[in-house]
Amino acid sequence: LSKKQIVESILKLYETFYEQLVKLKPQTKIYPGHDYLENNLAFTLSLEPENSNASDLLEKSKEIDFSYRYVSTIQNEFKVNTFFRLKEETIIRSLKEKKQLKYNNSPQEVFLALRKLRNEW
Repeated sequence: LSKKQIVESILKLYETFYEQLVKLKPQTKIYPGHDYLENNLAFTLSLEPENSNASDLLEKSKEIDFSYRYVSTIQNEFKVNTFFRLKEETIIRSLKEKKQLKYNNSPQEVFLALRKLRNEW
């Protein structure tokens, strides 16, 4: 894929997050279709080390088969999922420190920076 195609696909993913998922009711259940919970939480904590919700969930995720049984909610994702926290100052500051984000702090630019960093994670 070309760089332009990659950016376009990431922007489509952003639209899904920002224009669809965030509008769901907070109690909407999310059934993860893959086992990336520990890695995703570690990624969140690398940018937002003071996120006690993510830290607590990471500890729970270490229980045997926890991530296979885990069911989240939109409300919880806003607490622990970096991609739902696009306006969080700690995340924006971390991205700038890592030279992933310069001046534009729009949710779209934060999402693009997060996705790029996550792809290299």
